[in-house]
Amino acid sequence: MKFSATFDEKVERSEEQGDKPLVSSYLNPGMVDVKKPAHFAFLELDPLMYFQTWGEEISTGKARPFRFISKPSDEEVRAEMGKDYVWGKAYQSTENAPIKEAMAWPVYDFDNKVVRVFSCDQFTIQKAIKRIALNRKYKNLLDWDLCLSKVNTDGRISYDLQVEPRDEDTESELEAAWKEVEKKGFDIKALLTNGDPFNPEG
Repeated sequence: MKFSATFDEKVERSEEQGDKPLVSSYLNPGMVDVKKPAHFAFLELDPLMYFQTWGEEISTGKARPFRFISKPSDEEVRAEMGKDYVWGKAYQSTENAPIKEAMAWPVYDFDNKVVRVFSCDQFTIQKAIKRIALNRKYKNLLDWDLCLSKVNTDGRISYDLQVEPRDEDTESELEAAWKEVEKKGFDIKALLTNGDPFNPEG
C-alpha cells in the first residue's frame, strides 16, 4: 500500500510528538492564554507583509483569512472569495470585517519547542515590535526572545510585548529546529495563496 510523501511526513511528525498534544502550526495573538504568556523568538528579521480580511464559508460558517499583496478594493475581495464564501463581519458589528495590514514571521515557540508562524494584524503589537527593533539595545532582534502577554480587562483585550535575554541552553534547540524546517522547504510566502508554509509544494 502506497501513501504520499506528505502523508508519511505527517505520520512521522505525529509519532515524534508522542503523547504530547498536537500544536497548531500558527501562533496568533488571539491564541495566547491570559494565564500563560507566549515565549518565542523570530527566525527571520523581516516580516512578510500583506493585507487580510476574513470570509465565512456559506455551507459551514467556518471562517478563514483572505490575503492580498496590496490593499484590495471591495470588488477584489468579493471576487477572491468567490461563490463559496461571504465577507465575514467585524466583531460585534454588522459591518464587513475590516481589511487590515498584517505581518507574519517564522518563530521558535519555546513553550512547545517547535517552529510556528506568528502572524498579527493588531496595530498595537506591530507598533511594539517596530519600537523594539529600532532600539539600539536590541541591535539584532534575532538574538533576543519575546514574551507576549494577553490581558483581559472587563472583556477588553489588550497585549503586552516584552524582550527577554536568550537562555544559552535554548540556542542549540532553536537552531536545530529551524534547520530541519528549512531543509523541508519552508516558505512563508505560501500564506499569500492560503498555502502551508511548512509544505508549500503540497
